[in-house]
Amino acid sequence: ESDESESGESESDGTEGGETEGTGDDSTGAGDSQGVTSGDGGVCGDGIVGADEECDDGDDDDADACLTSCVAAVCGDGIEHVGVEACDDGNPVDGDACTNDCAHAACGDGIVWIGVELCDDGNTEDGDECPGDCGESWCLDGVVSGDESDVDCGGDTCAPCEDGAVCFEDGDCDSSHCASGSCVTARDCGEILDLGIGDTDGPYLVDPDGAEGPGDAVLVWCEHSLEGGGWTLVFSYRKPAPGQVAASEFHAAVEKTAPLTLVSPALSSAAVSIDGLPLAEHHELLFGWGPSTAEDVTRYGHVTLPEGLTGFCFAEGDCDADEPSVIAEVTPGDAQLSITPAYTPETLHVGLVDGEGRALWGYDPDEPEDAWGNWEPSAPCCGAGATDEMSQPGWRYAIYVR
Repeated sequence: ESDESESGESESDGTEGGETEGTGDDSTGAGDSQGVTSGDGGVCGDGIVGADEECDDGDDDDADACLTSCVAAVCGDGIEHVGVEACDDGNPVDGDACTNDCAHAACGDGIVWIGVELCDDGNTEDGDECPGDCGESWCLDGVVSGDESDVDCGGDTCAPCEDGAVCFEDGDCDSSHCASGSCVTARDCGEILDLGIGDTDGPYLVDPDGAEGPGDAVLVWCEHSLEGGGWTLVFSYRKPAPGQVAASEFHAAVEKTAPLTLVSPALSSAAVSIDGLPLAEHHELLFGWGPSTAEDVTRYGHVTLPEGLTGFCFAEGDCDADEPSVIAEVTPGDAQLSITPAYTPETLHVGLVDGEGRALWGYDPDEPEDAWGNWEPSAPCCGAGATDEMSQPGWRYAIYVR
């Protein structure tokens, strides 16, 4: 009995020992299960693609198909994929050095590289919309290309065209005027009006001898708000002071001529800027007096010479003491007066006088009533210019031709 009891206890212990081993096996199994869970959770760089990872190649190379952030490489991520992308600047701009396809910008890719290419039509052929180098030769290729209006001129990129060239808009022309599909420069301020180039006072480009003549186009001041417009300002003299000294200065300026140029109403001329203007084609002179440089002249004599201005005193600067008289229509008042150019350096009687010797435009040195004239024919001799207006600051003399 004693042996059986001991044997039973031994069996019982064995049974408990077996259960203990079984518990150990279960424990080991639980450990195996915990390792898989760790793998499923995902750690970037462990070589296992986790649930929140696009890829995981287990390396620290940021230039392959999988970034070190476990995101798949794509064009535009700012990281160059070696062997796949030529570049990657990480922006959506398609006109810089790296295109949106992650390729280096190049002439012929159909994308204008801003600041480098002037155009890009997707090929490198010459003679079409864009030259083969996508650059400056567009304007030097000898053919009408790109947005040019004529050969190597016009459009938004090339230089404006000269007169006679084909144009589509005013900006295609050096003269800033496209008329009936051709660039045109007006010959004078009258044509500026006729061609519809402008109708406000100011500087305009004119070519007095036309596109075929040897002379260059020049800027002149056109007066369009006075007597129907189309006047060219050729002389301006501001606020002469009283006395003989000022008269001498005025005389020195009005006695000579100079090449046609831009005369500013706000400045004093050193000469009558009329050389180069075809005087035979111009028939009107307007000798004006204005209260200031900011306003049109308000008093003037309008002279019309059907034979043209050639040889007329103050138009050619060759004045004699016995100049013939001409008729001037005077404003204000609408009077018609017979006037004579006064040009006597000895007495400094300078300008235009009527039959009684009154200075209507210029300086009358007769003492004690010496005065500047401003077209006031009703004033007694010889202070024809001694009106209240002459005491105001800022007045000026002007000569216009048309």
